[in-house]
Amino acid sequence: MLPNLAEAYDLLPVTVLARNEFRIDVEDGMLKSLQSGQDTTAPIALLKSAGETAARAAGVGVSARDFEGSYGLPTGVYLLKPDGTLAAVPAPRN
Repeated sequence: MLPNLAEAYDLLPVTVLARNEFRIDVEDGMLKSLQSGQDTTAPIALLKSAGETAARAAGVGVSARDFEGSYGLPTGVYLLKPDGTLAAVPAPRN
């Protein structure tokens, strides 16, 4: 199939949550080369940057603060159940 030189052609690569570098070379109306590369780490870098900015805006992170009291619970890890109660998660066995 030969290209119709009277028609216009448009190529638009689409990426979701990624950065795409796209290059196409056409010679005499025929595709000579096509290069496409995606960088899927771009959204991760964006999220990391947003998290760091939010942490700076909030000041000291909650995890860096000490809260007094045990709220009546022994030390451990708890699961919030759908009914709104907390259940202790058993420690892993070796």
